[in-house]
Amino acid sequence: MFKDIIGDSPESRILDFLLLHPHTGHTLAKIIEGTDLNFRTAQKRLESLVSAGAVEVVHEDKRSRYYVINMERLVGEFEKIADLWRKF
Repeated sequence: MFKDIIGDSPESRILDFLLLHPHTGHTLAKIIEGTDLNFRTAQKRLESLVSAGAVEVVHEDKRSRYYVINMERLVGEFEKIADLWRKF
């Protein structure tokens, strides 16, 4: 879905992957496997999505962090965009 809207970027691949599995935490390794991104790119872009609030770390152990999409934040952002479009 995101690839269709914003193009094929690492961020859109990560968001697409997490949207397909919204109730399961995924490690960086699983995200890399599901998105065909390299380690460095996936790690960097995932951290930027976490900083932006689009992705959350839901669990962390000694070996890995587990990431999920922040649905509330994304829905809120889409509502803001829709409101702007309605004004035109």
